[in-house]
Amino acid sequence: MQQTKFLWITGLISLTVISVYLTLLLQSHSYQAFLRFADTEYNNTFYHATPYVTGTTYSIFRAFLSILCICSLFVLLHACAKRNTIYTELAHLRKESRAARLELFIAWNRTSYNQRLIALLLGSSVLIARIFYFFNYPVSDDEITSYNFFVSKGITYVSSYYPLPNNHILYNSICWFFHQLHVNFYWTSRLPTLLISGAGTYLVYLLLLRFSNFTIATCAVFIFCFSPYGLEYAFVGRGYFLLFCLASISFFAGIQLIYEPNKYKRLSWFIIISSSILGFYTVPTFLYPFLSLLVILTISFVKHKRKNDILNLAVACAIIALCGTLLYTPVLAVSGLQSLIGNKYVAAKNAHEFWATFLPFYSYSEGFITGQERLGIWFTACLIIVCVYVLQTEKSSKLRLLGIISCAYVLLPFLFVVAQRVLTPARVLSYRVLFLALLFGICYDRLSNVLFPSRRVWLVLIPIGIFLYGIYGIFHTEQRIYPLRVADQRIHTVYQLLHAKNSRRILVNSRDYVLLLYHYLHQQDPSIIINTEPQPSTAYEYAVIDYDKHPPNFVGLSAKEVYHDGYVRVFSYHVQQSAAHLPYQQILEKTKSAYR
Repeated sequence: MQQTKFLWITGLISLTVISVYLTLLLQSHSYQAFLRFADTEYNNTFYHATPYVTGTTYSIFRAFLSILCICSLFVLLHACAKRNTIYTELAHLRKESRAARLELFIAWNRTSYNQRLIALLLGSSVLIARIFYFFNYPVSDDEITSYNFFVSKGITYVSSYYPLPNNHILYNSICWFFHQLHVNFYWTSRLPTLLISGAGTYLVYLLLLRFSNFTIATCAVFIFCFSPYGLEYAFVGRGYFLLFCLASISFFAGIQLIYEPNKYKRLSWFIIISSSILGFYTVPTFLYPFLSLLVILTISFVKHKRKNDILNLAVACAIIALCGTLLYTPVLAVSGLQSLIGNKYVAAKNAHEFWATFLPFYSYSEGFITGQERLGIWFTACLIIVCVYVLQTEKSSKLRLLGIISCAYVLLPFLFVVAQRVLTPARVLSYRVLFLALLFGICYDRLSNVLFPSRRVWLVLIPIGIFLYGIYGIFHTEQRIYPLRVADQRIHTVYQLLHAKNSRRILVNSRDYVLLLYHYLHQQDPSIIINTEPQPSTAYEYAVIDYDKHPPNFVGLSAKEVYHDGYVRVFSYHVQQSAAHLPYQQILEKTKSAYR
């Protein structure tokens, strides 16, 4: 019951922090600020976003949050007054945190000089690759969307506007903070990822050293780092690496609760609760690693008849659900519940369509996340079979537990997507690569003792094998981004043309060009008008049209092609000679558009 008391304290602190944050957010923004989501800019680029709540409902909602904030603060302060309760529990948590931190460094100090040299060499290689791609990887549409339509618009947009699932709210909130310091795209969008990936890689490596050994930790972490998504999302301005870090530390906290239930218990529950709340606030698809952990903990607690821990798990789930829902209330108020659970990316497919595409889709996805589209699914299957065989003969209960739970993290998400009947993008399940690499490390560590009696031989093979995989991973990445670089160069050429002409009103009717042109032009001047559909009240100076389409006609204006690249054509508009006597403002007012 002592841990249950600690969980309630954790929940109270979490609820207080969240309610204070939301109260400050909403009290500092009027209802009119939310009505700005329906601006022409959004209307043309994304879905129309009129807030679901009315002005009166919004006022009631703000009042409710204010009352919740005051009540939670009062209860927390009242609990602080009872020093024997909250202070004692927090003192225990601080003590466990110090001991755990010390144990992580002890795990590093146990490694030999050669092992540290190998780890530092591999870590430096990963860092060099990340920094290189940080500057040289083409800017993606998702990054541009996050930067232009969420982060640069302000914390209100980040926390409330959810037209598509690409608003990773927690990560974009971090980017918004960086944006207050400097508006540069790389500083705002990519630097937070680079810092998170560096700290996260280091932490996960130390955790693996603590729970396994050098061979397993090195194989798991650095194979993941050189995998396609492990490399890409370590510098791209998205929230997937943050999700990977949060899923990983909750994984180790769960292992700690199962393997050593009386050690670091408060710290483990605190990590599970806090990482889950933050994980869901980053991306709702954190549901997959969370459900995997929930199933594993439930089975373990029931099997060993740990009734108190079953109660603790129920309390933890209630806290996570309450805090997660509260964090998403601005999204529910502005974008609606369907934006979260009913968008086209998470909506359930009919059974016939789902089963007809399930195997081909996930076979390709499984191959893609490992870097080999054709053979990846077979590699995964063979690895799991070999690992099951190795674990049956494994004497170390800790390694056996580590392997079993890793297998569960790899396989259970497929049961969840079958239950949902959704085709989840490969990037959503890319966190599983760490656990696949962990299984590979366990197999290599156990089999190397048989195949290579000399420790020096298999120790040398580790960096060689990982370097070869890293070279292959970089080659795979270069092949994949070459078309993106070519496309980016084409778009940049169009941008340079429009910028040189000092264009102020531009129609961009090309889905492949609009986001990057919007980004490049608005980096120079945010007042430039860019529409994706012709607006009757706008006299356009230039139009960027897909190559197979005709430019729209405008009354009083004639179009002249000034550029084409095989993908788009650029037209300039000039006042027709017959309308030259009219004032320009009159032409603007008469302008009406229609496609030929």
